[in-house]
Amino acid sequence: MQHFRFLVPFVCLITLPIFAHAQDCADKVERKGVEIETDTDSEKNALIFAVNRLATDNALKHGQSGIVVMDAQTGEVLASHNACASVIPASNMKIVTTAAALGILGENFRFRTELQHDGMVRDSILYGNVFIKGYGDPTLASPEFEGIPSMWSVLDSFSTHIKALGIKKISGKIVGDGTIFEPMTALPTWLWEDLGNYYGVGPSGLNFHENLYHLNFSQNPNVGSPPSILGTSPQVPDFQLINEVKSAKGGGDNSYIYSVPYATVGTVAGNIPAGNKTFSINGALPDPPYFAAWHLRKRLMEIGVEVTDTATTQLKLEQKNEPMKYRQTFYSWFSPTLGAIIKQTNLESVNLYCEAFVRTIGLQRVGIGSNEVGTAEIGRYWRSKGIDTEGLFMQDGSGLAPRNGITALQLASVLKNIASDSLIFSPFYASLPEAGKSGTLKGMFKNNVAAQQRIRAKSGTITRVKAYSGYVTTIEGKLLIFSAVCNNFTCSQKDIRLKLEQFMSDLLAY
Repeated sequence: MQHFRFLVPFVCLITLPIFAHAQDCADKVERKGVEIETDTDSEKNALIFAVNRLATDNALKHGQSGIVVMDAQTGEVLASHNACASVIPASNMKIVTTAAALGILGENFRFRTELQHDGMVRDSILYGNVFIKGYGDPTLASPEFEGIPSMWSVLDSFSTHIKALGIKKISGKIVGDGTIFEPMTALPTWLWEDLGNYYGVGPSGLNFHENLYHLNFSQNPNVGSPPSILGTSPQVPDFQLINEVKSAKGGGDNSYIYSVPYATVGTVAGNIPAGNKTFSINGALPDPPYFAAWHLRKRLMEIGVEVTDTATTQLKLEQKNEPMKYRQTFYSWFSPTLGAIIKQTNLESVNLYCEAFVRTIGLQRVGIGSNEVGTAEIGRYWRSKGIDTEGLFMQDGSGLAPRNGITALQLASVLKNIASDSLIFSPFYASLPEAGKSGTLKGMFKNNVAAQQRIRAKSGTITRVKAYSGYVTTIEGKLLIFSAVCNNFTCSQKDIRLKLEQFMSDLLAY
């Protein structure tokens, strides 16, 4: 894992009723230009110029932006534009979710996964079923999280603990149990083109291998001809894809997997580059608990433990009205700390992790692991911190839903609240990508030495949305909060990123 240096000494900033102050400023808006009273101070005028240059850019003449620059210690709004307009935040919604998770669950919270059985072991035979009982861990067997044991290591560990009971034969099923969360993993407000792809994977109570697989193609050198599907890695059981992909000249991955949770058939369409090599794209597992159970059964058979029945899921057993028996837990697997997971979440903008946080918050607070309950509890948490959530439309935790809405003032106020909280500021600040150094900001500010290590921000990107919100340590050492969210711009994503990069750079001189 990467280590981070802080330019600002870690202190608990004075807690103020920041939203009331910020709202008073926002109430003076005229909805055009920069929303701040005339100020002769040259430094404030520089901020006004920076905000106005972005807000009035020609690329946004048909779109909308919400921009706020705030003093991190006092909560004073120094400059703003459309501060109270609800805008689509994309992954800036992760700020709201991850900070609430730290506040509600705690930095040292760990997810667990249990191995259970519901029978008796006699003469080296388990007369019953083995269960993998999930409690929402999104990192279990992750192929992307540095330091997490691989899928194969996890399966070997599970198999070893089963054999340690003296079991050489299982006269029953291997069952993946993800029922601690609601059964519908994907959300109805997510786009159809996202659902079957790795970034559109929803959380199960039992997540495994980040609920993703690699779909491997043998490229075709002939433009317009279909490449061949070689298969998936790891193998996805009982699932097939109809191939409608074409080979294209140049470019990269422009293909999409169309599938839904629990599907047995999906379609992959679009195009990939023509060529003579292997080309892979990432898809979303349709049934993660079944995937985990199927692979554990396969691994047990490979090491000589006979399993006489099939792999299945608790959800399927319940649909068949099979009676529940008493289960005995014989092994527990624990995730990294929540603080470490949130660092990975915000650095790499992992949607799955945020959606698992939402449902876990619902589970911890109300006993219901659902998106509806979790988002409601997150809203309740921020209101308890003095944040006015009118205009906050939280459809999910990750920001993937285009129906999400939040104001730039709310994002800035959440960041102010975080900066005033000694329990969550340090792990949250460390989780934000660092300009020119890490995460989604690694490729930015390459020729701006002053910006490097002085800007920490969460990015947000979906179609026609680009956003950055975070902290700037000015050259003179003052900590500023900013939020800049742009919707429906007419330029490219690259060009709007450069405009936002300039805006963030301008804040350094305040």
